[in-house]
Amino acid sequence: VKLVRVTKRVHEAYFAQLYLEK
Repeated sequence: VKLVRVTKRVHEAYFAQLYLEK
């Protein structure tokens, strides 16, 4: 399922933003 890949991308971007905000 491609949904898993999309979710992984979203999580990656989300964590990246949290990391950059700190």
